[in-house]
This record gives sequence, structure tokens and C-alpha cells, in this order.
Amino acid sequence: MPTLKVLSPGQPVRRIEVRSTGCTLGDPGSDNPLPGVSEGRLELTGPPWRLRVVRGAAALEAGGRPAVEAALDAGQAVRWGDFELELELELEPLGEGEVAMAAAAHRSSAAEPTAWRWLKAGLAVELGLADRSEAKDVQASVRAGQFSAEKAADQLLAKGTIADDDGRLLARASVLTRDLVMAPTMRGTGAAARAGRGCVRGFLAFSVVQLAGFVLFTLLVLALLLGLRWQGTSLDAHADRLLGWIPGLEGAAAGTGADRAPDPGSSR
Repeated sequence: MPTLKVLSPGQPVRRIEVRSTGCTLGDPGSDNPLPGVSEGRLELTGPPWRLRVVRGAAALEAGGRPAVEAALDAGQAVRWGDFELELELELEPLGEGEVAMAAAAHRSSAAEPTAWRWLKAGLAVELGLADRSEAKDVQASVRAGQFSAEKAADQLLAKGTIADDDGRLLARASVLTRDLVMAPTMRGTGAAARAGRGCVRGFLAFSVVQLAGFVLFTLLVLALLLGLRWQGTSLDAHADRLLGWIPGLEGAAAGTGADRAPDPGSSR
């Protein structure tokens, strides 16, 4: 609970406990009468705590300037006539667990380099070494666009239960170091491999299209020939004429035409 320290010449130090809703002080009708004050009254409200003159002509003096109302922070003194008023905040004692966590965080931040602490926190989450609830809080800050590596490391490593020589941590760090060392040499290889796979896929697609076109053309020609044959039309004479145009095949074309048996559908 905050207290208001009151100093006045020739009077012992007085401390007034401040209720959560504030209080009044000064004249005999206020919550806390002050010696020698018959008319003036101050009102303390908060938090945040503020002093205000509600009765009397005497003004407050804050920072060397007179004022009717002034903010009252912890450790800050405000004068009112012959009185000096100062707000004191009582800090709640830490529990044993909080003290241990604070000490571990202090040792961690003091002993470990910043880059290693950040990396260690990330590895701890990946390996499941960090507290799940703390990890979820950090992941939520990433989704909200409020991520801070330093705050994340402080939150994940606050308990001080993850040792630097943990076997799982060292094994993952070793693999990660190897991958980072080899990363520059793998950039060109990966691009070449992707380009090669693209060429293979392009060639296969081209081959399939060409084969489908050839099969379709063959089926169309075969269908045309079968249709002409079904109508009783012979293409032999046309074939002989084409063969006659080829040097060295004129006689073969003529003999073939002479020796050929008549078509069953043709007139004798």
C-alpha cells in the first residue's frame, strides 16, 4: 500500500497510508488533519497519483512552479505551504520461485552472448525443451507482428533449466552448423538441379504431344483408306503412277500393274 510522507519544520516525520481510492489531508474536516492547517485542504487521487488543492488559497509548488494540481510520482516531493509531501510505494516481496527465476535470467543474460541466447531459445522450442505455454506465447507474438528476439530469449530461458551442454542441444547445433557451413556451396547446385528437372519435364511433355499427334494422324489416314476401300475405290493406279516417277522403279510399277489380278469389284 502506498504511503504519503509528510515533512514540516519542527514536526516529526509523518506517514499517511493511502487507500486505493485516495484521501484528503489538511484542515480538521479532512481524512488526515495536519497541524497548523485550519482552512486549506488537499485531495490525493489515483493511481496514477495526483494532488489537487480543493480548499484554501495556498497553491502547490511542483518543480519550482506554483500549481493547483500536480502529478505525484514515487520519490517526487511537492511543497504545500510549510509542508513537503512525498509519495512512497511499498514493493511487494518476491517469492522464492520469482527470486530464482530472476537470478537465473540475470546469470543467463550476463554470461551468455546475445547471439547464442537467441539461437539457444529457438533450438529449445524446436527440440521441445522450452515450456510449452511460454513457447505458445512467443509464437503468438510472431503472428501478431510483435516478435522481439531479446524478449523471446528472456521469456524462454528465464527458468534457467536448459544447460548449454545438453546433449540434444549440442547435437542439433552441430547439424545446424554443418548446414550453415555448406549452404554457400549448395546454392548453385540447387539451381542447376532445378533447371535440369525443368528440362526433363519439358522434353517429356513435348514427346507426349508429338506421339499423340502421330497416332491421331495415323488413325485418320487408316480411316480414310478403309472408307475408300469400302466404297470400292482402288488406289493401286495412283500408287503405280507415283512409283513411275521414281527413277529405277518404272518397270516394277508397270509389271505390278500388268500382273495384278483384277479387282473383284471392277468390270472385266
